[in-house]
Amino acid sequence: NRIPIPIEVKSHLRAPNIPDGLLKFLRKYPKAPFAVVFNENLNMNASAEGRVIYFKPWQDVIELDFLKTVI
Repeated sequence: NRIPIPIEVKSHLRAPNIPDGLLKFLRKYPKAPFAVVFNENLNMNASAEGRVIYFKPWQDVIELDFLKTVI
């Protein structure tokens, strides 16, 4: 479907801080519907550039339906 979806992996996150690279990606690709930041323990949402940023524990990767089509 050629829709870009940014995914980052971070360790030792204590708060849902949105990585600078992810913000740049969202600005460059306005059609990206959302972004995901996999980490060790945060499970919450934030927003940036008018889109949802999902912070998910890395163990939840298999539960995300959109990833099942690429892994």
